[in-house]
Amino acid sequence: MSFPYSYAILGLVPGLILTVVVAGMVLYTSLVVWEFCLRHPEVRDVCDIGQLLYWNSKIAWWFTAVMFILNNTFIQVRVFLHMKPVVYYRSNARRVFTSWSDPNT
Repeated sequence: MSFPYSYAILGLVPGLILTVVVAGMVLYTSLVVWEFCLRHPEVRDVCDIGQLLYWNSKIAWWFTAVMFILNNTFIQVRVFLHMKPVVYYRSNARRVFTSWSDPNT
């Protein structure tokens, strides 16, 4: 969702450069995680990686799980709070159409 905003602020060429840089970082991260999972076949998810990195502690597994849940919750709340209802009126109809949009647009 931030890519259209980045392109709007930066322009086409810097936006494309930023896209390539982000894609490179995502590729590098996925290769590191893939290699880690190949070396440790008992790992099933990110919570298992957190547990393995912190001395096989079950507390680390639960901490990682809670942090992921909170991260996703805060992202959803942030997106929801930055939206405002927009009401569209059609001149030839009596209905009112409501949509949600970003207040920055």
